[in-house]
Amino acid sequence: MVKALKLKGHKGIKEVNIVDLEHINVLSGKNNSGKSSILEAVQDKAKRSLGVLFKEENLENLAKIYRPLINTSSPSPDQILDTFRQFIKTHNGEYLYKDYEKDYVDEFSKIFQQKYHQNYGNSYSFDRFFRVVVSQEEDNFKPCLIDPKRKIGSVTKIDTAVKLSTNGDNLLNDLFFLKNQEPYSKEYKSYVSIFDSFKQITNGAQFNILPDKGNNIKLQFRIDKCDGWVDADNCGLGLREVLLIVSFVFSPEFDFIQIEEPENHLHPEYQRKLLRFIDSAIDKQFLISTHSNIFLDTSYVDKVFLTYFNGQVCIEEKTNKAKILNELGYSPSDNLISDLIILTEGPKDFPAIEEFLKKIEGLAGYAIKFWPLGGDIMSQVDLSILKENSNLIALIDNDPGSKTHREKFKEHCKSLNIECFQLKRYALENYFSIKAIRDVFQAQISKDITEIKPDKKIDSQIGINVKNNSRKIVGQMGIDEIKNTDLYEFLVRVETILKNSSSP
Repeated sequence: MVKALKLKGHKGIKEVNIVDLEHINVLSGKNNSGKSSILEAVQDKAKRSLGVLFKEENLENLAKIYRPLINTSSPSPDQILDTFRQFIKTHNGEYLYKDYEKDYVDEFSKIFQQKYHQNYGNSYSFDRFFRVVVSQEEDNFKPCLIDPKRKIGSVTKIDTAVKLSTNGDNLLNDLFFLKNQEPYSKEYKSYVSIFDSFKQITNGAQFNILPDKGNNIKLQFRIDKCDGWVDADNCGLGLREVLLIVSFVFSPEFDFIQIEEPENHLHPEYQRKLLRFIDSAIDKQFLISTHSNIFLDTSYVDKVFLTYFNGQVCIEEKTNKAKILNELGYSPSDNLISDLIILTEGPKDFPAIEEFLKKIEGLAGYAIKFWPLGGDIMSQVDLSILKENSNLIALIDNDPGSKTHREKFKEHCKSLNIECFQLKRYALENYFSIKAIRDVFQAQISKDITEIKPDKKIDSQIGINVKNNSRKIVGQMGIDEIKNTDLYEFLVRVETILKNSSSP
């Protein structure tokens, strides 16, 4: 298993170290943060260097590898091995990379000179040791990158000599070849494994590869509860996405599977089952880039890394935070990659805020996420983990019925240094204009109603619950209609926070 990768000189990557890799590793980050560049660099031998972990407890095993490479009589092999042991102790627990080979050799020679007061004129044996250890890692490394622009066809010419392509071009020929091998052969067993796993992930769907008289093969699917087989072109793209990923997982040619956005075209249930399938492939290692919260489920994922761009591509491990967020019921993807999290009293508030923010120029490139506080349970919500890495602001209203809970929540925010903005009016809906409400509800609103009173529940004023239509109502409003209100002040405050943090 690969434990560390150093990536250099690819697109926005100056130098990136990914260390302590495990079975399933996930890259999370905003668009243009470097996720794709990292996956591409891993594929390029010239851009990557595999790290070898040196541990003092493995010293003697390393010495056994080294001893046969020592072919000098002066200095003696024992002197060289003693120096080697000291070198390892100096680098105990570190990852050593092939692109620093010269620096390591120079360091080794310096240690020898200090220890024995003589020059170590022949560094060749240490060079050889280092190359042997690193090359073993590199020779055993078989990565593939499943193309994000996957184009799995439904019909193709028979050509079983072609290899499985990462963009899906040759998937049909590969499956056709596997299907038509001798029963009990490893190739046929691989086909059966692909078939069974595909069926499990897709809730009973089946696939088939059929030849015709024109030397073509076509892909068909049979979906549970439907009669007969259906051509792939008449089915959703998600089935083909699953089939391609599963085929690569069972391919013996690769042991390090990189998948860019495995959630493409997949229903959340398919995503969950695909992740469980990946977890079951214990003989493979995975590096996945995603925007899906499902692929950040630390019940299955071993490592979560956050990518961001700060003049160059940067990466940080966030496994523990993602795990805590999962346990608390928060969305790790939202929290890790957002520029700002806005806490609202309920889930029906944020569509209106989102629409108002769209009317503020220059905010389109920012990732703004919303978290409903649950009304009267707002004072019980654990905000500390949300606060850890994200800009955070809370927006609460002035409904007197929840005053006690709201006051406790404000104290909680104050203790965590979280900005809490309280509206002066009864609720968010009290900022809607009567014209916009009438545009949405038309004849249902009495002509006698000419304005919305700020300190009274809106339902009791107009006889209609507007919450479910808040997005439509705000869509009918201009930003000038709230410009002299404290709600507008809140929107300006959001704009300031975003522009004072990082650029989109």
